[in-house]
Amino acid sequence: MYRVGLVLVLLSTTVFADSSGQAVYESTCAACHGVDANGIDALSTPKLRGQHAPYLKRQLAHFRQGVRFTGRYAQTMGAIAKDLTMAQIATVTQYLASLEPGSPSFMADTESLFSGRNCVSCHGEDGRSSAGGMAPSLAGQNPWYVERQLQDFRDGNRGSHKSDLRGRMMRPQAESLSDEQIKALGKYVSTL
Repeated sequence: MYRVGLVLVLLSTTVFADSSGQAVYESTCAACHGVDANGIDALSTPKLRGQHAPYLKRQLAHFRQGVRFTGRYAQTMGAIAKDLTMAQIATVTQYLASLEPGSPSFMADTESLFSGRNCVSCHGEDGRSSAGGMAPSLAGQNPWYVERQLQDFRDGNRGSHKSDLRGRMMRPQAESLSDEQIKALGKYVSTL
């Protein structure tokens, strides 16, 4: 029994011995977010490749601190984020930010909805964030993920915590969206 425990300890320290962003991603994130960081539809996980590092760091901090505490996946992400060191968070977010966003999976024609709803002031006309990385890049993001986040903002599952200042700015933008508009926005940003 002692030998089995020792082997497991050695294996687990080997996985985290290489703390490069890619190694942290592959050992901690890839199973749910995909080996290519494009998200996995069946798991409803978002595309992370090409996302801004400051945004990713803030979201991981919110999961760790319980600021993002509601929704189907918040508890899982909270447990995962708590297991990462600050150095690992820094390297994995830089790694993800360094990846090319990739191409969208399908096209949509709702540019006017995106520009007319004041989305561009924070997310930029090209969807790559015009807020110095404080707002997420939406360009090429999986439509179902954008839809779920907009629904969570609209329904108060996101942007309600007093510590989530940026989320509280987003919530009023989503509160008046219909289900059809949310679907259209999800499709549109995937094409950027």
